[in-house]
Amino acid sequence: DNVKAMLTSRASVKVRVQVDASGRVTGADPIVTGGSLERILSTAAASAAKMWVFQPATEGDRRVPSELTVEFTFVPETKKR
Repeated sequence: DNVKAMLTSRASVKVRVQVDASGRVTGADPIVTGGSLERILSTAAASAAKMWVFQPATEGDRRVPSELTVEFTFVPETKKR
């Protein structure tokens, strides 16, 4: 609830995600460049990314580990009328 109150405008954060050859996330590190709200949102985004499964990268016919940066956008809740 406190984070919802802090989020007054759209905010984007980035997470560096490491993916193994089977597509499972082996690491997710927030890329923090701003203040405390960005730190909170980046940590939440990294936690979410750790639950994802990707189609693995390939080199030729071989599946290989990879790393990518994912951008998450948080939008404030609109008040119901």
